[in-house]
Amino acid sequence: MAAFVDLLLSQRVPLLRSSDGFKELETLFCQTMRGFDIVKIERIQNKPLWDFFQFQKTQMKNSNNGRNVTEKLLFHGTDSKYVDVICYTNFDWRVCGVNGTVFGEGSYFARDAKYSHSYTGVSDVKSMFISRVLVGSYTKGHSSYRRPPSKDSGDINFFDSCVDDVTDPSIFVVFEKHQIYPEYLLQYKTTHPLVSMYGAAAVPAPKPVLAPKPAPRPAPQPTAPSASVSPPSPPSYRPSTSSYRATPPFYQPSPRFAQPSPSPSPPPPSPKPKKNDTCAIA
Repeated sequence: MAAFVDLLLSQRVPLLRSSDGFKELETLFCQTMRGFDIVKIERIQNKPLWDFFQFQKTQMKNSNNGRNVTEKLLFHGTDSKYVDVICYTNFDWRVCGVNGTVFGEGSYFARDAKYSHSYTGVSDVKSMFISRVLVGSYTKGHSSYRRPPSKDSGDINFFDSCVDDVTDPSIFVVFEKHQIYPEYLLQYKTTHPLVSMYGAAAVPAPKPVLAPKPAPRPAPQPTAPSASVSPPSPPSYRPSTSSYRATPPFYQPSPRFAQPSPSPSPPPPSPKPKKNDTCAIA
C-alpha cells in the first residue's frame, strides 16, 4: 500500500527528444560533457515537494524585503541506488551519503555537469538530477559549517547558501532541503571508449596530421663568369711619376768593398842549390 501511495506522490514523465525542453537540457549537459549518450530525460512530478519548494521561496522572498530570490538550475550526480528515494523525499545528505564537506555539511550542486559526473557511481547507465535550487544570497563555504553563517554576526539574519567562489561560483551548498526541487532526472551512458580512462570532457582531441616537409633543394653551384663580362675598371687614383720616385736605400757599400780583394799568390819555390864542381881542401 505504501509503495502505491509513493507512486501517486511521485511520477516520472519522459521528455520527447524532439521537444524544446529535451533539447535545452541536452545543450546544458553537453556544455561540459562529451563522449556520452543521453538515454532519457524524465520530468519528476511530486506535488508535495513542489508545494514545499514554493512555500520556502515565499519565505525567503519575505526575508529579502520582497525582492526576488535567486534561483538556479543545477546538476547533482548520485549513485543509481539513491534515485528513487530522492524522487520521493527530496535530497538529504544524511541519507544519500556524503560526497564532500569542503564547503559545509549540506547537499552539493554544480553549475557544470562535468563536476557532478564524478559522483555517479560505477554503473553503466549513470544518473544525474537537474534541480531547481533557491541559492538566494550566498557566501564562501567552510568545512565546519552545518548551516550558512550569519550576515551580521547575529542569530536572525543568515545567508541562504554557501559557494566555492563568491565572484564566480560553480559549486553551491544548500542546508535546507526545501530550497531544492528535483525537477529532472537525466540518465546517460558512455559512448567514447576513452571516457572511462580520461573522464568526462577530457578525451584527448585527435592530433592534426601534418603534411610532410618538402625535401631541401640542393644549393646552386657557382658558375664561371661568362666571357662577356667586362674586366674590372682600373682604380680611379694613380700616383704620378713626378710625385713618386724610388729612392736609393739608405746604405750602399763603397765600391772598394764591393768585391773582396784577391788573395796574394804563393811565392815561387826557391831553386835547389847547384853542386859546386870545384873541390877546395882546407
